[in-house]
Amino acid sequence: MARHGIGSAVVVVVAVAALGGTGTAVAGAGTAMTMVPLDNQIKQCDLVTTTYELTYGSASGFVDVGAPDSGSVRAEVHMQTALPDSTYQVRLVQVPRSLAATCNPGDAGVAAGVMYIDGLGNGSTTVTSPRMPGATGAGVIVEGPPRPGRLHGDIYTSSYIAAI
Repeated sequence: MARHGIGSAVVVVVAVAALGGTGTAVAGAGTAMTMVPLDNQIKQCDLVTTTYELTYGSASGFVDVGAPDSGSVRAEVHMQTALPDSTYQVRLVQVPRSLAATCNPGDAGVAAGVMYIDGLGNGSTTVTSPRMPGATGAGVIVEGPPRPGRLHGDIYTSSYIAAI
């Protein structure tokens, strides 16, 4: 019984180490996807936090980001404990981008998708986009519906930019 507990602790430590980190992850084009945790905070369109602003929301999740080939970028978003029976908007944002550039669906380097959350609060979706010329990284912005009495819904963003 004690041996099983030690093994479980090692798995937890390895999983936590894999989720942590700051800066830019390394992933080669056409190879592996980079797993990036989602943070419950608002970021600028270049996916950099200038001020620490928490938002509403109690969901957790992660995104696998990568460039499956030289011409495209893909984000596989997974969330748990999100608002049950709802729809979240997902934007895949490629960087670098000008601070003056917006990151609305259809803007250069921005692809959008929809993630349906089931009755238990779980959902996943994949968003794929043509690779923007000069793009070196990517991340996601996930926005949920506003709850009663709130101006905006839950907002989750990539913890860091994944290299593509």
